[in-house]
Amino acid sequence: MPWSEIFTNLFFTMVIGWLIMWTFLAWGFGISNFRETHSKLLGDIGLILWFVLVIGHVYAIYLLWATSTSIGTLGLCLLAAHVFYGTTFATNVSRR
Repeated sequence: MPWSEIFTNLFFTMVIGWLIMWTFLAWGFGISNFRETHSKLLGDIGLILWFVLVIGHVYAIYLLWATSTSIGTLGLCLLAAHVFYGTTFATNVSRR
């Protein structure tokens, strides 16, 4: 693996790490507020999808290092997942 690819992978690993922190903090507050204001079933679905989103970041890091999946593909998948989750379950991210 050439040095340029190693540094690129390290950079995008850090970016995905920051996205994991965003998922834990902002989307964590969002799903907490969502569960308080919606039915148990919808809250549980949102919580499960939150866990899937967290695991998806870890899987994206694995794919970045272990396969030849392009960074653009991983980025678009994570972006789509964040936009979907943020507009459906995590619309209120205040701490209350």
